[in-house]
Amino acid sequence: MFATNRKNALVLSLILGMLISAPVLAQKNENEPKAAGVPVIWLEPGDISKRDLRYGPGSASWRRLLLSLTWRKRVRASRRSFA
Repeated sequence: MFATNRKNALVLSLILGMLISAPVLAQKNENEPKAAGVPVIWLEPGDISKRDLRYGPGSASWRRLLLSLTWRKRVRASRRSFA
């Protein structure tokens, strides 16, 4: 009877110890170097009318690779394939 109570108390104290120490371990270190510059979400592409958009984002250098690819088989997805 006392052995199970001691085991339960030990497990409970370990769990509480981990829960209490988790926020302390998650804090950031003050000595870490900070990122330089400003985060950028969007860069202005410039004058879009002067860009060559014929080949899309890959440009003409990808054309040879894309022409060498061939379709083997078309696979249609069904509802059962995602179950």
